[in-house]
Amino acid sequence: MSLAAMVAVLRRPSRETVEYIKSRDALSSVALVLLLGLLYQLLNQPSSVANVTAPVLCLALVLIVVRAPRWSLYLCLFAALAAYLYVYTQVLALNPARSGSCRDKAAIEASLELLRGMNPWNHAPKMAAPITTGAASVLLVLPAVRIFGNLAVLTYVYWLGIFGFIVACDVRLRNKAFPAMALLTMTGMFGFAHTLEWRLDELYYPYPFFLVAYFFITRRRFFVSGLFLAVPPLCRVSYAFMVLGFLLWHVLQERPVIPNLARLAAGMLSAAVAILSPFFIIGGREFWEHNFYTVTKIMGELGEWQNTNVLFQVMSRLTSWMQPAGVRLLKQLLTVLALTGVAWGLRRRKVSHPFWHIAAAAFLSHTIAWHHKLWLDYALIFIVPIYFAVALTRPEVASRCSIPSEDWAKAPPS
Repeated sequence: MSLAAMVAVLRRPSRETVEYIKSRDALSSVALVLLLGLLYQLLNQPSSVANVTAPVLCLALVLIVVRAPRWSLYLCLFAALAAYLYVYTQVLALNPARSGSCRDKAAIEASLELLRGMNPWNHAPKMAAPITTGAASVLLVLPAVRIFGNLAVLTYVYWLGIFGFIVACDVRLRNKAFPAMALLTMTGMFGFAHTLEWRLDELYYPYPFFLVAYFFITRRRFFVSGLFLAVPPLCRVSYAFMVLGFLLWHVLQERPVIPNLARLAAGMLSAAVAILSPFFIIGGREFWEHNFYTVTKIMGELGEWQNTNVLFQVMSRLTSWMQPAGVRLLKQLLTVLALTGVAWGLRRRKVSHPFWHIAAAAFLSHTIAWHHKLWLDYALIFIVPIYFAVALTRPEVASRCSIPSEDWAKAPPS
């Protein structure tokens, strides 16, 4: 949903929108099952999370029984979700017992080294894992590190913004998506609780930039869209596959002309120069030799197949004669081919937003090209774009997986 459309909904909601937020059939059967299951879990396993979320969810159940308006139930669920996120990001994640987490620590140490005028990828303290945090992420977290000394507040605001967007999509499209996604998140499934408790959220900071890039590309502002599309792979190298998924959607669905693609590329190049310039100025040749790309490239997981399943075991035997660099290149080529096949298949569904493509790219890249023994650390890498994809789907066109982009980006609110 475009930002302009969301603001329009709030300022002058249509009759249908008003009727929707006042309606009394607020929960789907799936969401109701999730609510009951979550309440059973919270009421029988007392914890700091249960203490703040269970009473609010009990109130939500009462609102359902008395058939209260949708807006009151949504407000109640968002309050429960906000409390859940607060306990995890501001209490549990800051527990000294979780000091072994190195993802947010890597971003913090990298930003501190930049403030000291040093190249972050050559002078940051040694940790359990190498610093693969990209230049854009370092700049992104810099204000929070400078003000708060950690990423707790930034993480809390990040997740509230994600679910605020989902609520806005729900109201705009009337697809009843928010309750199920909020309740599913509070169950901690798919690695949500693990991510929040171990402070892995920085891995997913780049995703909102895809939303902004999508907003501008639907308005044919290709250069501006390119500016935002360049940020994710400069946050983490693996996001290059997600950018490829975005571009495949655009090329196969919209069939853009060459000048528009050139504007998109010019925007991406301009953003890359702007983001990397401070690091080149500070690090010079040292940054050229030691940066987030060179650190990522030498990681062992990229140049070998894990023995986690029969398919990978077969691939390991077939490529046993190859050097790690060759295996790394082969895995990347297989990922690109698989992603292209998925994008070609989605082409017939006329998917008019890129988030199914991005989710496929995230899944394939973190299964084939990149796989880690601590796989749960990366579980949300394809769940977050799936959340966006579901939120952007109209109920009456769910069978086609999306809505027409002109309705989403240009039509008056309905």
